[in-house]
Amino acid sequence: MKSITQDLVTIALERVKGIPFEDFVNAFYPAISGSSYVPLGGLKDGGADGLFDSGLSEVRGKQGAFLQASIQEDHRAKIRGTVKRLREFGRTPTSLTYVTSRVIQYIDTEEEHMSEELGVKVRIRDRRYIATHITTSHVTTDAFNQYLRPYLASLSTAGNIPLIAPSENVRSPAVYVFLRQEVERRLGKSSLIDTVSDGLILWALEGTDPDKNLFMTGEEVIAKIEEAVPPARQFIRGIYRARLEQLASKQNPSGREVRWHKKGDLFCLPYETRQIVETENVEDEVLRVRVLETLAARATSLVNELTPENAATIADIALRALQLTFETEGLEFAAFLHGTDQAEEDYSIGDSIDNALVQSNVSGEKQSAWKEVLVRMLRTTIYESTQEERLYIGKLSRTYLLLFSLNAEPRIIEYFQTMASDFYLYIGSDILIHALSERYLRKEDQMTTNLLAMLAQAGATLVLSEPVIEEVHRNLETSDWEFVNYFSWNEVHVTTEIARHAPKILIRSYFYAKLNPPASIKPPSSWNNYINQFCTYDDLHTHKGRQELKGYLLNKFKMKYESRAELVKLCDEKQLADLTSKIAPKKKKEILAQNDALMILATYGRRTMLNEHSNTTGFGFRTWWLTHEVRVRMHTDDLFKEHGSHYIMRPEFLLNFIALSPSVVEVRKAYENVFPTLLNVKLSGRMHEETFHRLLEKTKEAAGLEEPRLRVVMASLSNDLKGDFGKQYEKGLRSSISRLS
Repeated sequence: MKSITQDLVTIALERVKGIPFEDFVNAFYPAISGSSYVPLGGLKDGGADGLFDSGLSEVRGKQGAFLQASIQEDHRAKIRGTVKRLREFGRTPTSLTYVTSRVIQYIDTEEEHMSEELGVKVRIRDRRYIATHITTSHVTTDAFNQYLRPYLASLSTAGNIPLIAPSENVRSPAVYVFLRQEVERRLGKSSLIDTVSDGLILWALEGTDPDKNLFMTGEEVIAKIEEAVPPARQFIRGIYRARLEQLASKQNPSGREVRWHKKGDLFCLPYETRQIVETENVEDEVLRVRVLETLAARATSLVNELTPENAATIADIALRALQLTFETEGLEFAAFLHGTDQAEEDYSIGDSIDNALVQSNVSGEKQSAWKEVLVRMLRTTIYESTQEERLYIGKLSRTYLLLFSLNAEPRIIEYFQTMASDFYLYIGSDILIHALSERYLRKEDQMTTNLLAMLAQAGATLVLSEPVIEEVHRNLETSDWEFVNYFSWNEVHVTTEIARHAPKILIRSYFYAKLNPPASIKPPSSWNNYINQFCTYDDLHTHKGRQELKGYLLNKFKMKYESRAELVKLCDEKQLADLTSKIAPKKKKEILAQNDALMILATYGRRTMLNEHSNTTGFGFRTWWLTHEVRVRMHTDDLFKEHGSHYIMRPEFLLNFIALSPSVVEVRKAYENVFPTLLNVKLSGRMHEETFHRLLEKTKEAAGLEEPRLRVVMASLSNDLKGDFGKQYEKGLRSSISRLS
């Protein structure tokens, strides 16, 4: 049997229920006091004793001596009630030993006060007394193992122990810091992703045990992570396997933290790691309990005759207010707590106290009185905190910054969703052709289609221009000629391996859908049937076919149509001719070069015509050309210098920061699953000090800027991200169609 520490006793007594605690006391206390006890709750002495609360015992051989075991918060009320009921039923109590699972402050004073009030010798044995005497003999340890140890089972797995509940959000330079962090991270300077991924993997594997044949597959690990922390899916799916194998490697800097059974490709935590997990969980749960005890004691010292129940409730509300402050103004609050130059007025803990009181259903005069107490309590917590409070709050601040780094910050989501609603995007022909190729994929695999649908739903304006519909239609025509000339006569012999080498993505898509359709997807019966999904096959090579394709795209993706003439009006004719001539040598046809030049200049032209001053909004420019076409950038250095910004928005920007960024609901879920549990503490320990302090420095930098300047910097960083083709993203539109390429 595992050893018993005072920390384990503390946790078990915090969780124990009434009857098991009474059974524990009846087994434990006689071994300490040397007396034997007769439980009164089950005796029938003329019917009187049967009316006593359970937990009440009489000391055998000592007249008038009784023992009361209770988990009740208000010890005074319980002691008074016990003595009163004893007297009502004809007993004459001379002494009462009160054994409680709670911590009672100033026991000597309480014993003296209650003894004088009731005329009965009162002795109090609280949680600390039990913890001190738990290893006195094998009888006391047996009592612990039988009645209390079951309450420690959850310590072997993180995520089961509540710290504080989730809440709402809004405001601050948080967006600025995030953008700055992302721009700097694009060159792979940060190792935060690896360390966070490792922490999530170890958390997911908690509960595995090779001795009990409890293992997990890699897919089960990633599924558990994505279920608990949806924002993590942006980065972890692409690297979790490599991180799993690294954690299981002898070369892992922290030692082999995971066991990998290669024969079945199964993973588990070794005994050593499980022991570390349990030790950390014990420490963290004890820390939470002690902070609550400190807050309750502080409340009691501030208010005369405050009942223990109310003191405990106020302590819970205090922790709730702290978390609300982190979630609404976390970066500023963390920066203040960690000694930056942030002013106290930069965070609103008073508002958080108000919200916490309302959420706890405290109103009226009590709300006003308690708020004053909470303000004084938390001011002490912040300025004159105990060592436990500093440690606990430090863990919370690290957790907040960690979630922030994972893109789980609600204000980040709000920022990018607001940005998306205002986009005016010229959609490139390559994007639309990719979308057509996804027609027979599972809905969840239709990455490009889903991206366009999401943008339309968010309120963005998606533009189908005349040059683009011409190019998409031309691609369908050339795909048909390729199919008729090289595949139709030998189609029955085409395998997926042969199809893989087809030069046209739509032909590859057709054969994959026909030869290896996803489950529940009805495959196309023929090439004609495949093309009919977009326009009538018999009309494909006519103007009518182009119009049908145009109508399909406009309806499918809720697009707006702009003619070539409308685009030309946005361009300088000489610039258009010059740029076309620069691009033409790299294109098969001059019209394709002109189309690219037209899209580039129309993007700049619309920004100018509509006076899109990105530096006044904080969101960057509205108008962009959404395409994977990057080779044209080599011909537009002069335009970039003239306008000071790029014109192409990289699709991966939308995919990672908008399409795959977690919804507000998922953000709430991330806070619910991470912030209020021990998972937060485990992850917070994996944030490097350098990263943590760098984030705080950026917060300080942002706080020092006037709002007009802050908007300019945010807009500039935003535009850099949109047009940054050097950044390595974990998710990309091209990767989603890799099996078609």
